[in-house]
This record gives sequence, C-alpha cells and structure tokens, in this order.
Amino acid sequence: MFNTKSNSIISSILQLLIITLIISLSLNCDEDDNNGYTGPWVEVPTPGGPDSRLNACYFTSSDNGWACGNSYNFEEERSYPLLVHWNGVEWEEYPYGGWFDDEEFINIKITDISFSGPSNGWAVGNLAVNHSENFGFILRYDGNQWYIFKSHFEWRVDHVYCISSDDVWFVVYEKYSGDSLYHWDGDEYERYYVGTDIRDLAFSSPTEGLAVGLYYSVYHWDGMKWEQIWKDTSRPEPHNAVSYYEPNKAWIVGSQRMGKWINGEYTYWYEWDYDYEDIHFSHSDEGWMIGCGPDPSDPLGYGGYIWHWNGNNWERMEKPPDMGANAVFSVDYYDAWIVGWGKNNECWSWNYEP
Repeated sequence: MFNTKSNSIISSILQLLIITLIISLSLNCDEDDNNGYTGPWVEVPTPGGPDSRLNACYFTSSDNGWACGNSYNFEEERSYPLLVHWNGVEWEEYPYGGWFDDEEFINIKITDISFSGPSNGWAVGNLAVNHSENFGFILRYDGNQWYIFKSHFEWRVDHVYCISSDDVWFVVYEKYSGDSLYHWDGDEYERYYVGTDIRDLAFSSPTEGLAVGLYYSVYHWDGMKWEQIWKDTSRPEPHNAVSYYEPNKAWIVGSQRMGKWINGEYTYWYEWDYDYEDIHFSHSDEGWMIGCGPDPSDPLGYGGYIWHWNGNNWERMEKPPDMGANAVFSVDYYDAWIVGWGKNNECWSWNYEP
C-alpha cells in the first residue's frame, strides 16, 4: 500500500507528464501547420478556390466587412470576380451575378473596394479581352445586392474611394495619356487629368484628399482642384499607399520611402531597405502597414513584413511565414485584417488577435 505522501508524488509526476505531452503536441501542431508561427495574426478560413486571391478589403465595423479579388476557373480557363463578406463570425462568398458572361472576356478581376456605410459600397475592376485589351467596370452595393453600375469603361479602372453616395472618386488608367481621376457627384462623372500612374488615394473629408503614385508624386484635393505637391522626376519609384490619421494629417508610403502630409506640407525621409506597400489607420495612434525587405531567413533573401503604429513609432511584428499580403485594414484598436493569398495560391485572410 502507498501512503498519502507517495500518492501525492505520483499524482504530481502524472500531472507534469500530461502537461509536457500537451505542450509537445501543441508545438508540433504549430510547427507542422505554420512553421512554428503562433500569432498574433490568425488565419481565418476564406472562400475562393485554387489560384485565387484577394486584392483589397474594407470594413464598416468589426462585424461587417467586404473583400474583393478574383478566382480562376481551370475548366473554362477564365478568371472570375470574387467578393466575400465578413458577418462577424465567418467569411461568406457572394454569388457571382453573371455580370460578364460574354465569351470574349478571359480575365475578370476586382481590384479595389470602398464603403461610406453598410448600404453604400463601390468596387472596381477590369476585363481582359484576348489576354491583352482591358476595359474597366464599376460595381455598386445598395445594402442588399451588388450590381453593375458602369461596364465597358473605356479604360482600366484601378482604384475607388467612396466619401458618400454622391461623392465617389475613381482612378482610371488611360492608355495614351496616363491616369485621370474621375469624380461621381450622383448624376455624372467629371474628369481631372493628373498624368501619373496613381497607386492610391484617400480622403478625410469632401475638401481634403490625397492621391499618390509614380515618381513619388503627391497630389492634393482642396474641394475645387487637384494640385501637384511633390514629384521627383529623377526617381521613378512609386508612392504605393496613403492613409489619413487625423483630418489634416496622413502617412504616405512607397518603395524605399515613408512620408507625411501635415497641415498642407509634405515631408519625407528614406528607408532604403524596405518597400512599403499598403497602410491604414483607424485612429491617430492605431495603424498598420505591410511591405517587404531583406530577410536572411528567406530562401530568396527578401521577405514580407508587418509594422504596427502604437502612437509614437512603428514597431515591426512577426509575419506568418505563408502570408502573401496584398492589403491591410485597421478596423479599430486590436482589430485589423490583412488579405491576400497563401498556400497553393488560395485566398487567405488574417485577423489580428493579440
């Protein structure tokens, strides 16, 4: 017979063995599934078959968001537009509306998406004919369904920013003259020619906006006109993204450069080793940025990165090894999303869970 002291020792040993086994299994599972990565970015199951990806996302709240991209159909050898909706619990694929069933269209993709509220959304994309010629299209969401707002736009439509239902901006690439910004006022379009490959645009109000693009260009909207603020003709690299963090303050990021727009003035500095690709703020002291740069651990020597703005500085965070990031969106404190692609070129999304 064992005495009480012996039973206590045996019980403690068994508990220790069980805890050790659980930790071992957990570590092995993480290592097998995601190369040892344990957070805080958590993969969320995302609709979309093989050879599909998400290009952009927009959230009106923590339980209402949309992401857009394209999904390839191998049997038909065609790419179809892809829209997925976040309902607060899971992503649901929005059924394709048969908008572009003409056989001549080979490659159809949605490139950008923007909302001013849960029932006012806009998405833009492009149709490729015979793998070469491109036409743009615009989709609109009324709270119940997506529908074609404009199809067979004469040129490519790459980006959209929605301020309200009658205040929407589009970046349109025109083959022979560069980029133009088109404004929808609820009745008609008005064209503003800028002439540079615009990569992104953002607004804090109807009278305060920025557009950025190649040659580190920066254009400002004052409610009446677009004015070129900065352009470095000696540097063809682009500004890739812009996001306001206060009504008259914004971060502007691009290839090997970060800059700031503060009360009507653009200032910049170089970060030669990194390419900053997308940025988004929900508050002045809560923002996220994605990009890439030198990475000794990567077989190609160049890997992806995530940065978080904590109100004082940018801090680099560990990135899931299989993450292919295209866009980032900060919903609120401790609630952010990254969308893109992952294993087997399938749609993936990641949610920040600290």
